[in-house]
Amino acid sequence: MFTTYKLVAKCKSITVGGEYKYFYRTRFESIMTLSFKPSHMDAIEGKQQLNTYIEHYYPSLSRFSHAEIVYAANLCSMRIARGGVLYKNYIEELQEIYRKYEFDYLRGKSSIKSKVFSVLAFINLRFLLWLLKKRH
Repeated sequence: MFTTYKLVAKCKSITVGGEYKYFYRTRFESIMTLSFKPSHMDAIEGKQQLNTYIEHYYPSLSRFSHAEIVYAANLCSMRIARGGVLYKNYIEELQEIYRKYEFDYLRGKSSIKSKVFSVLAFINLRFLLWLLKKRH
């Protein structure tokens, strides 16, 4: 996330194929299934760095990088809800992300469920996480 776009930008040509070269394996304690850890915020930082690059070199595509930031915020928010610990400083940072980029996320092709989650997070992330915590 922090380097791939920089490497691609330096390429003279890129070849894309349709053949699958790797598969995901999901394990109980994998990074995809863990509840929130502060290191999960690195995904947002990486998306924000990519956004800075895109806004500089490809400003017409910035709405897509904004949507990616919200997607990463959704993953972090859902992990916080799953873990049941409400991290005040991270929740405030996530809330700012929703308020800044939400409208570009809603213009994208995400699922209705993801969009509803992000709209509720935009309105009041702390309350949404509190509701989800009570549900678990």
